[in-house]
Amino acid sequence: MLADFELAEVIWDVAEPGLSLEDRDTLCAAFHTCEPILAMCAALRAVARTRIRLPANVFEEFRSWLAAVPPLRPTDRWLSAWLEVHVLASQVRPSSDRLTPIGGYSEYTLCRFVLAGAGLSGDATPAAQAEVMRRWLAHNRPGPALRADMRTTGFGRLLDEQPTHTPDGAAPARRRPPCPPPV
Repeated sequence: MLADFELAEVIWDVAEPGLSLEDRDTLCAAFHTCEPILAMCAALRAVARTRIRLPANVFEEFRSWLAAVPPLRPTDRWLSAWLEVHVLASQVRPSSDRLTPIGGYSEYTLCRFVLAGAGLSGDATPAAQAEVMRRWLAHNRPGPALRADMRTTGFGRLLDEQPTHTPDGAAPARRRPPCPPPV
């Protein structure tokens, strides 16, 4: 079973085509608070609002995750978020006609982490930064938080140049749809 953040990331990935800029901002903020229940709540809210059905394997993973959640406690500081997750869960529906890769995302959620991991300083030229990101993308699967950050920071065009990666590292011939331009 996937951990909270990983599952929220997969759900975000499924909902991505129907998300507004506000949805993406909410999800990015939730992921960067480092509070898993907020990330899950934001991802489920996006799925419920867009009425996107989860692929069967993601739906089953979500149901397993929800069944394993400990009983709610009135003293839990995130009780309202947990209650919202339980309410939103009733609106999540499966789709039997497609499956999606589960997991396999890089741990990086921001471009600056990728650049720092490659030893690139903050004052490197945009061309050098783009080349590092391009090389990194050729071997890694960016999660939705990183893809959103790439669009915001001007690296979104690189996503269109790279094939989609599966969790086992194989790169199928299918390419991601073009990213919307940064706002």
